[in-house]
Amino acid sequence: MKRQLPPLNALRHFEVAARHGSFTRAAGELGVTQGAVSKQIALLEDYLGCTLFDRSGLNLQLSERGQTFLTQISLALETIETVTFLTRERDASGILHVNILPSFSSSWLIPRLQGFADHFPGIRLQLSTGDGPVEKNSVLEADIYVRCQEKWGAGLERQLLFPERLLLISGPEYIRLHGGDDRQETLGCCRYLEHTSRPALLQKWQSSLGLDVARDLPALGFEHFFMIIEGVRNNLGLALVPDFMVGKDIDEGRLINPFGIEYSSGFEYALLYQSYKKFDPAVRAFSDWIVKLAAPV
Repeated sequence: MKRQLPPLNALRHFEVAARHGSFTRAAGELGVTQGAVSKQIALLEDYLGCTLFDRSGLNLQLSERGQTFLTQISLALETIETVTFLTRERDASGILHVNILPSFSSSWLIPRLQGFADHFPGIRLQLSTGDGPVEKNSVLEADIYVRCQEKWGAGLERQLLFPERLLLISGPEYIRLHGGDDRQETLGCCRYLEHTSRPALLQKWQSSLGLDVARDLPALGFEHFFMIIEGVRNNLGLALVPDFMVGKDIDEGRLINPFGIEYSSGFEYALLYQSYKKFDPAVRAFSDWIVKLAAPV
């Protein structure tokens, strides 16, 4: 019997438009014009004989039947995506591509990678760095992403590694020159090295201690934690940095936590990957290995 299928290209346009709640943003993702998206939606509505979107308000909203249709179509498209992945051969190069935060890479993962190589000699691992957001339906070039965020979007598989715990660190020379007996006074007059991608971090920490640091204090900003740590090593100021990045420096005396301050930022380190990737043995091997490695002893 001949299958009664709607126009498949129109289905794709509908799913993207429904997800974005905008024909304009859907057109941007699909690389077509807004008019082309509107035309495909109209074609699908004509085929179904019902209205999928309520266009009466300022914002594009799914109709009741459109919402029901989206739920089922999203499941169907995900099934197609999974079956396609399982049927198609893996990348001919056989490479497992992991995109990871720069500081996490150098401070935590790379020193432990020999263990992965020993356990899985047949997996060719390729690392790249990045720190931008990862969304389910964006063009994802890596198999696995490692990110640190406070809030997570829906749609991607996520496996928690550990929550972020920050230490207030200093170089021994800097705190000797600028420190005093009064902790609050010292914290109020020192220079702080700021993480430019998370500008509210210092203020949130200061508020947690009841500090009121003057706005005109000299400050230096850096994009990544590894840059901040190098600045602290060179006695440029104090900084909040993840504990796992500076443990060895503190143990060996190159850095100190002069006031024993620890701060839970509310951020988490986690693995992200498309849901169908969980069927990939290499993805499963890497995710199981790193999650086990990150688990508290």
